[in-house]
This record gives sequence, C-alpha cells and structure tokens, in this order.
Amino acid sequence: MTSPIVVGRTALLYRRQYPGAVPGRIRDHHANTLDLITKSRPDGVFVGPYSLWSKKEDAEKVRMEDDEKCVVWLDTQEVGSVVFVGFGSFCCFSKEQHWEMAWGLEASGRPFLWALKEKKLAGDSAPWLPEGFEERVRGRGRVVRGWVPQVAILNHPATGAFVTYLGWSSLTEGLIAGVPMISWPLAYDEFINERLVLNILRVGLRMWDGYRSSLPEEAAEAVVKAEAISRVVSRFAPPGFADQEVEAVRKRAAACRATTRAAVKEGGTAYNDLTRLIDGQKAFSPEAEWGGVCGHPQTQEWYPCNLKGTLCFLFSLLSGWCP
Repeated sequence: MTSPIVVGRTALLYRRQYPGAVPGRIRDHHANTLDLITKSRPDGVFVGPYSLWSKKEDAEKVRMEDDEKCVVWLDTQEVGSVVFVGFGSFCCFSKEQHWEMAWGLEASGRPFLWALKEKKLAGDSAPWLPEGFEERVRGRGRVVRGWVPQVAILNHPATGAFVTYLGWSSLTEGLIAGVPMISWPLAYDEFINERLVLNILRVGLRMWDGYRSSLPEEAAEAVVKAEAISRVVSRFAPPGFADQEVEAVRKRAAACRATTRAAVKEGGTAYNDLTRLIDGQKAFSPEAEWGGVCGHPQTQEWYPCNLKGTLCFLFSLLSGWCP
C-alpha cells in the first residue's frame, strides 16, 4: 500500500505521517509560506483554486436566470461602480447591525447589491430594515433576500468592491474575480485570512478598526456603526474617480485575477502540480486498478485509489460528482 494523499488544510503538511497533500491553495499567492513548507515537504501538491477546475461559474449563471436575476440589474450599472455585500450562508447579524448597514450603504452614495439574510425569531415582528429604506435607494441599491449567484456577481464588470467576512471560499472567489475586498471578519481563521488580503496581497481595505474577537458570541456583540460603513464604502468610486489608495488596491486585485487564472492553464503552477500528482499516482502501480489510498486525516476515512481514484476524489471535491 502506498502513502496516503491528503486533501485538506495546509497545516496537515507538517504532519510527517501524511507525505502528500492537495490543499486548495495557490502557490503564487502564498509563495513565501508554501516555499517554506515544501523545503521540508517537497511532495506537497497545491492545485487551488478549486473553483477554476469546475464549472461553478457557469452553473451559477444558469441558476441565476431562473432566480433573482441579479445580473440583469447589474447590467444597468456603471462599470466597477457596485459594492456587493455578502456574508455567506451561516452568518447572521443582529437587527441592530442590519439597520446600521442599511444607513451606512444609503449614506455612502454608492450603488450596492446586498444579499440580506434574515433570521426569523419567534415573537419578533420588528422589521429588519429601516422604514422606507428600499424605496429611498431604489435604482441605486438592490436588496436580495436569500440565495444569490455570488460567483456570477463577483465576475460581473459592474462589481467594483466586495464587503465580505473573508471565509476561505468567498476570499478565493474574490481573488479569482479580481474584485477589491472590504474586510469584515467575524470569527476563527477569518482574521488570519484578513492578514493575507490586507497585509500580503494588499487587495482590500478594513471596514473598521474597532472591537474585534475571533469568537462568534463575542463578535456578535460588536456593532459597526453606519458612519464607519459609509466612510469606507464611499471610497470605492468607479475606476478613475477613487482615491489613490483604492486605485492601487484595484490594480493589485486585477493582477491577482490574472495570476490566479494563469495558475490553472497549461504550464501554470496549479496545472503543473496536478500533472505531478497524476504522474505520481501512475508510478505507484501503473498496471493495477487501484494503487494507493485517498482520504481526509481528520475523519480518518481512507479508500483505495490510483489515478482513477485520485481524479474521482478531486472531482467529487470540486463538483460533488464522481465519474
């Protein structure tokens, strides 16, 4: 039996019992860190970003046509002018924070698309938005309740900034789209992800410098006021009209988009790593139907794989479907 192929977090590479790994990281965006890791673990394989190996963007566009039609509204907006506000499926702000967000977006004067998640509470009939808010911003702002085609929105030419909690998937989708990010981390590793965005890649700005906690229950107690939201969002004027710092952030974000997409093309870093992974699996047992094991060390669920098994595992990770 050959050594396991680990698909998971970069930190797992430090564990000697797992000689191979396929974390969703991009070599070009984590050059110093991954170079340090591969000095001691040369068998590490980095095939990120996962979403560029799949048809996620196309699938979301199809779904969008039958759903919220957000792109139809974006088509009416100026290039690079819209601020997209999205906090994923699991984040739930308080009503107080929703009101402050609404006032801040209204005061900013910028076009915006807000994916609003309302949490239904028993016996609570208070509105989630200030009275008359949607009427006052009609045409300039759009509020969508529920699911939105995030990848399609981020890749639309009208989208000029992304207010995000910096979950890894959202962060990666922002880099792929080349959209500057306004960071609003809420818990756990999102604060570490913020360092990547603000200090290393320098493709975003922080929403505020107030109270910060990596614990969700403590983070929920902090309310970002409308003035802070308006101050940052208003800086993201359309390209050519923003301040010098924002224009520099935009240029770096565009460069990240180019680097990310180049990684999965023939000769790119992710392409070469995936090729090396496939060639390595062929070498394990070229004549056998199965020649190794794949799995995830946290669940300790391993199953046999050679080339076929490796590709099956990767494609199931990308699309949920295994040929």
